[in-house]
Amino acid sequence: MKIKYMGKLDPETNPLPTNKLKEGAIRFNEPTDRKKQNIQTSIVTFIIICIMFVPEYLNVLF
Repeated sequence: MKIKYMGKLDPETNPLPTNKLKEGAIRFNEPTDRKKQNIQTSIVTFIIICIMFVPEYLNVLF
């Protein structure tokens, strides 16, 4: 594989493309509060673990 050097990127003359959203498209919103996101992720993970392991635990008991 050969590397082809095209020169430096000049942000003033070649900015990143900024396309407008198409009609009916949904914008992705970045989370603003990481602490809130971490708590929500922890709760969802705990619920998933409970759903997966409670039946297995009950199977071992009986």
